[in-house]
Amino acid sequence: MPVGRLYTLWGATLGSGVVTTIPHSAFLMVLGAQLTAGPLWGALSGAAYGLAREGPPLVQILSPGDPAQTPRLLATLRTVVRRLNTGIALGGGLLLVLAAWR
Repeated sequence: MPVGRLYTLWGATLGSGVVTTIPHSAFLMVLGAQLTAGPLWGALSGAAYGLAREGPPLVQILSPGDPAQTPRLLATLRTVVRRLNTGIALGGGLLLVLAAWR
C-alpha cells in the first residue's frame, strides 16, 4: 500500500475518535457542537478536528526532508502553534456562545 494512503487511513481511524480513545475535553465540546449544529456544520467541524489531530503525520508526509527531523520542526513551530491553538479555542468558544445565545 502506498505510504500516503496508509497514513490517510491511519489518520481517519485516529481522527474520528471511533476506534481510539480521545481523553480530551475538547473532543466532548466538539462532539456536542456537532450534534447541535446540524449535518453540514457537524461534518465540517468533524473534518477540521480530524485534520488538526493528524497535523504532525501530515507534516512528516509532506516535508521533503528526513522524517527524523520532524521533532526539530515541531519544536521550531511550538510558539506559533500555541498561539494558533489559543486563538482557535477562544474563537470556537465565542462561536459556541453566540450560537447558543441565538
